[in-house]
Amino acid sequence: MSFMRRQSWAMASWALMAIAILPAQAAFRRLEITEVEPCNLKLARLKDVPYTCWQFQDRQARLPLWKTAIGFSLGQISLDQWQRIAAAYSGDWRASLPEHDPTQHYWLMDFMPPLMQALNRHRFESQQRWTKPRLSGPLDPAVPPPQEVVANCWGTLYELLRLRQSSDQDQPFLFMVDAHQMLAKFQQISDPVKSAQPGDFLLISHRHGDRVYLDHGVWMIDEGLVFEKAGSGDAVPYRVTDLATLEKIWRPGVFDYELRRLKPGIVLDHPAQFGAKQTSISASPERWTEIDLSSRPSKTRKQYFSIFPLPLIERTEDRFHLPAAAYDRGHFQKSPIPTGVVEQ
Repeated sequence: MSFMRRQSWAMASWALMAIAILPAQAAFRRLEITEVEPCNLKLARLKDVPYTCWQFQDRQARLPLWKTAIGFSLGQISLDQWQRIAAAYSGDWRASLPEHDPTQHYWLMDFMPPLMQALNRHRFESQQRWTKPRLSGPLDPAVPPPQEVVANCWGTLYELLRLRQSSDQDQPFLFMVDAHQMLAKFQQISDPVKSAQPGDFLLISHRHGDRVYLDHGVWMIDEGLVFEKAGSGDAVPYRVTDLATLEKIWRPGVFDYELRRLKPGIVLDHPAQFGAKQTSISASPERWTEIDLSSRPSKTRKQYFSIFPLPLIERTEDRFHLPAAAYDRGHFQKSPIPTGVVEQ
């Protein structure tokens, strides 16, 4: 092979490797609702206020159990009704809600924390590399490893709990952390309870030997009604669903359910507490989490996830929304994610 051909082949090989580790750009996407149908679910805590239950069918759902999201329409309500609904469903985040508007068509979601309102009926397309490069040699503390920007159920639940009293000026984050570390944190900040009230959360886990493995976490809205990020995949919705649907996915008896409540007066730490490493190569230091996926000690396999700031949510027409930047694939590229060193 001539020198020029060898050089061209080498350049092509490097180009292919570079393409392999380039991230697909992340972004939020609204669920593509194709059908809206009435449903017969009841609200246990709401008395003497008429409402209608609706099922929203997502066209892009990859599994039937992810297809449906639930909403409760309240219509135009009086100040007295507004106050009773807020007393029943708005916990210590009530002060963050806009004042009553007699002209607004209300939904139960309007009484939930601002971040939940903004995330509801969306999905997050994660920033993933086309290959999963392995790091070669020890980590250089000045250079972050290849990372992914991913949203999963317990990272979402933690941010909902942390920012439950927040306004639209508080910074939410996307992050994913090891299940054992997250379970320990949830247990540290909360106590088990027997019956649910809005703002409690449900942990779903399984046992293997003498160890407990966290599988899922959801926010309790009402008896039998939850808000969840249904998993970490791109096609997985942020939605309201019922316990019956949850139990079809996470079968009781195979999985354990534990209802918990935040300890009184507790203030949750910033997600950066979970960061395994920190770099100062940019003006805004990045943190990331490290999850060990090794199947046995001789096979080291680790994956790294960014702790990534979301754009500030916005309040318009007495509701909280994701801003335009959250749907912009370019936004999640503004904070650079260096590629580190990869093995071929």
